[in-house]
Amino acid sequence: IHKEPFENENGKGWEVLTTIEYAPYVEFGTGAKVSIPSSWEEYAMQFKGQKDVAGMNAQPYLIPNFEMQKEQLLSNLKTIISNA
Repeated sequence: IHKEPFENENGKGWEVLTTIEYAPYVEFGTGAKVSIPSSWEEYAMQFKGQKDVAGMNAQPYLIPNFEMQKEQLLSNLKTIISNA
């Protein structure tokens, strides 16, 4: 897991990503054992496989940590902006 800078029509920023091909399947699970947190369905659909597999349980690592830290991140950003 690493970060990379990006730039698009909305501005500049950083994205957190991994180049490991199986990472989304570890995060969300596979087959009948898929577990997708609410509000992440659209994102997870891009990884949906076409094979009929028994499945592997999800072992989420990225989204739970993001959800746990996002309020603190927003608070920190507001403080930085107000002090600028």
